[in-house]
Order: sequence, then structure tokens, then C-alpha cells
Amino acid sequence: MLPPRRLQCLLNQAIEFQKERCPYHNIKVENGLDDFSLLVDHLCCKDDLPSETLQTLTEHKDEVWFCRFSNDGTRLATGSKDGN
Repeated sequence: MLPPRRLQCLLNQAIEFQKERCPYHNIKVENGLDDFSLLVDHLCCKDDLPSETLQTLTEHKDEVWFCRFSNDGTRLATGSKDGN
């Protein structure tokens, strides 16, 4: 016997899998089934993203090796060769 709401759980997992595979997707969607289709693979187009410099980070003194935005897009975490 299947657990209650198993289909809903599987559909949500499929949506999350598509978002994880998208290199440009960092938006937290509360109700993922409304904004995505399971009929086609999800992929954000890089042309839809801002491409102008709004701020330059000056705290690092050496190469930045890693950066990632938080899911809500309000914070940026960075890691660099200088350890800062």
C-alpha cells in the first residue's frame, strides 16, 4: 500500500531535481508545482539574468574560488585563496 500523498511527494522531488540541475536557478518557490512543468525539462536561460555589474566585492585579496547566493538571493557566500 502506498503512503498518503506519495504522488505529491514524488512530483515535488522531480521539481527539486530539475532546479538542482539548473545552473542559474536560485529562487525558492513555495509551491513548486505552479511554476514548473513536468512535461519539459526546466532550464533557466542565462539571457534572462542580469548581466551588469552592480557591486564589486573588494574584501578578498586573492583569487575567489567559490561563490553562491542564498536560496532567497539576499546573501552571497564566497571562498578564496586568501582564506577570507
